[in-house]
Amino acid sequence: MPTISFHAPPALFKKFSAAARRSGVNPSQFARAAIEEKLSRVPPAVTRGFLAGTAAFSADYDPEEPVFSEPEWKHLKGKAAA
Repeated sequence: MPTISFHAPPALFKKFSAAARRSGVNPSQFARAAIEEKLSRVPPAVTRGFLAGTAAFSADYDPEEPVFSEPEWKHLKGKAAA
C-alpha cells in the first residue's frame, strides 16, 4: 500500500492523536477513514468553459435537471439574440 506523509502543526497533531485514541483505532486507520470520508463528499467538477468547478457550489446539482425554467430560458435566449 502506498504511503502518504505530511507535516502538521503541534496542535493539530495533538488533536489528531487524541481523536484516533478515542476512536479506538491506530493513527493510520483514523487518517485513512477521515480522508475517505472527506473525498466521498467532493462533488465532480464541471470541466467545460465558464462553468468549470461550479458543480461544487450546489449539493443538489443534477445534470439531468434543467437549470432554468422554460420561460426563463426563452427570455434569456431572446436577450442573447438581440
